[in-house]
Amino acid sequence: MEPKMCTQCQQVKPLSDFYRRKNKTDGHMRLCITCYNDNLQNTLHLREEQRLQAEEENQRKLQERKERTRLFEQKQAIWQQERAISQQAVERWYQQQPDRVCIACQHSLPASTFGYSELNKVGDDWIPKLHQRCQACHASMREQQALPCCLCGKKTSHFLRHLHGFHLFGGGTAVSLCCKTCEPAFLALPEGRQRLYIHSRCDLAFPAGQLIYGLFEPEPMELRYIGRTNDLERRYREHRKDRSPILQEWGPERKLYYTRSNWMDDLHRRGVAPSKKG
Repeated sequence: MEPKMCTQCQQVKPLSDFYRRKNKTDGHMRLCITCYNDNLQNTLHLREEQRLQAEEENQRKLQERKERTRLFEQKQAIWQQERAISQQAVERWYQQQPDRVCIACQHSLPASTFGYSELNKVGDDWIPKLHQRCQACHASMREQQALPCCLCGKKTSHFLRHLHGFHLFGGGTAVSLCCKTCEPAFLALPEGRQRLYIHSRCDLAFPAGQLIYGLFEPEPMELRYIGRTNDLERRYREHRKDRSPILQEWGPERKLYYTRSNWMDDLHRRGVAPSKKG
């Protein structure tokens, strides 16, 4: 029986030092038993280390998720508490307000029958910015303004928010394309058909004749706001009247934001007006 050289340790050993392997020419493995067992142990040790590292990583991620959940629940609890306080303050504020006239139905109604679009904190009080229409007329207006889905034809407020990586809503844009239920059917349409629907809804969102304009800080001429309108002078007057010294709070974290109304109030206090350019 001829000896054989191990391909790993390069030592010549008798065939009895090699495991048998039927598919080999000489019926034995290329590695000697010692090298084969060493490699096997190293592999098992490496796999055990990888398993332990994976377990540690999973535990770390689990703890991070638990911590994020805890912080979120804590913020939610604070936000719900603040919301309850603000709602109580709003109810007290409603009771102190005189009746108001709805611009739609012309009825004189209690202030509590009017909804609000913003809630501003003034000291310890919360002051709502009321709608000009009562809740019934406001809901009717929203219903009339609601657009139907381009596929099923049903009026809805739950439209597709994103398409092919583009935002359809936000930043002054509102392209009401199709409802979320019809999203798979819309995406299955040929590209030309999709473009036809997109163009038609863009024409509704941005009617012909609208002007894109900018409002600038008087000195230096720094762009602060971009909008669109059919009547620039009317819109400019509305902007100048929309003033507020109160920073807006948004989101569960109630972060303060400096808005266009705050900017207009600062300009008014300085005795200057924004520059406009269309």
